[in-house]
Amino acid sequence: MFFKVVSFAHLRSSVAPAAGRRPRASGWVAAAVALLVVAAVPGAAQAQDELVVRAPGLPLGISVDLTVGREEGVEVAPPAPGSLTPKSIPQTGAQPTFDDQLAQLAAAIPSFGGLFVDEKADTLFVYLTRSNARTLALVARRLRALFDIPERRTKMLKARYDWGQLKTWSDRMTTGVWSLAGVTMTDIDDRSNRLVVGVEDLRLRGALHRRLDRLSIPRDAVRIVRRPPAPEDSSLQHRHRALMSGFQISKSGGGRCTLGFIAWNPRHQKWGIVTNTHCTDTRGSLEGTRFFQHARSNTPFEGRPGTDSNEIAREVDDPAYFTGGDCPVNRRCRYSDSAFAAITSSPNPRPQFFLGYFAEADFDSPNWRGGMVEIGHEEHYPVVGRLVIKVGKTTGVTLGEVTNTCLTVNSYTNDGDTGTTMICQARADYRSDSGDSGGPVFSLSQDNGWQLAGLHWRGGGTFSPIGQVQRSGELGWLYFCTSRC
Repeated sequence: MFFKVVSFAHLRSSVAPAAGRRPRASGWVAAAVALLVVAAVPGAAQAQDELVVRAPGLPLGISVDLTVGREEGVEVAPPAPGSLTPKSIPQTGAQPTFDDQLAQLAAAIPSFGGLFVDEKADTLFVYLTRSNARTLALVARRLRALFDIPERRTKMLKARYDWGQLKTWSDRMTTGVWSLAGVTMTDIDDRSNRLVVGVEDLRLRGALHRRLDRLSIPRDAVRIVRRPPAPEDSSLQHRHRALMSGFQISKSGGGRCTLGFIAWNPRHQKWGIVTNTHCTDTRGSLEGTRFFQHARSNTPFEGRPGTDSNEIAREVDDPAYFTGGDCPVNRRCRYSDSAFAAITSSPNPRPQFFLGYFAEADFDSPNWRGGMVEIGHEEHYPVVGRLVIKVGKTTGVTLGEVTNTCLTVNSYTNDGDTGTTMICQARADYRSDSGDSGGPVFSLSQDNGWQLAGLHWRGGGTFSPIGQVQRSGELGWLYFCTSRC
């Protein structure tokens, strides 16, 4: 599904807040809904030369004075150590993935077979193996509570397979299917109540069917589709201060990516930036990658040797890949393509930054006129059919619907297979291109605000859900909102 969209620029006269007021998400909501039905409109209102935004009353005593359009930003005092408590992500033990949470629901309601959302029809579709109005209402209530799905019509679809069966077969494929060369992804297809296996070449279908037979997985329960490897993204953009989610960054080893978001990391007691692990010098390894915005200046800070005036952060957290368990055979795995780099304070002075805002770039364009939008919430695992946007330094803001929620997929570069696999990733049909890796992905919350939903990491609209980024074995819980997430 591809959306031809209207630029936000022509809406700015009605969207941009007056000086002295905090940006509101209502304009973005109206625009996002309009994107489903309108085509591109020429012409654009002039952006404001200066927009002063104040965000009073932030939690934990944080106050922010944000100035847009100047080379100034904001210093934000870190919250008191130990004062932040995550709302819903446990900090110890193994966290359930999206599929695991649905499996828990299926254990209580065995007829449950999956779900997806149709945003345009304002309908939540629920698969059940047996038709029962009371069961449908019960499942819908539990799903809304579990995944922050807005109130909408609910419709039942007849399921051929229950979720318990699909999850069992999906787990078998981890060891039985991934050993076949040419398999690029696996997932439970939420829209069709079946499994899906992606392959580089459909001539692999025969060998894959024989493997499914040995695994006692019905052939009719599996869709085999061609999914060529999609390379990860990297590219260029401009220098900006203060720092903000969506800006271009580059690494010491070369290559450009997108700044995902700025956060306080309780584990390290530091402010920092979050981007992809493949945007570091060595993925899944802590080597202290230096990050610059937008690129190396090759100008030492105050003439000091070994410094660069554009350096903004240094890598301090990049979990190692693991083998075994959920990881397919002969692969190295992680649950998210993420890394955390602490914002530098020496020898360069700490760069100023905007906490809890992302750059309001144009649709399908990296053009940025100084606008910014608040991140008020988070959505750990967006469901199929949810409308999401991605912000990237090459394509700007692009929009699409979630098509996969928990796919296991190999990681490729332009040079080929990296030997690594990402577990339980999401995919949406938004557009991306070289340079967008690390960019944030957002969805609409029930109060019409924007919530962080994930971290884009490769072509084809693949992103790591924020629930995967914040697993205890990954980066752990992070504080990144202007209000309590």
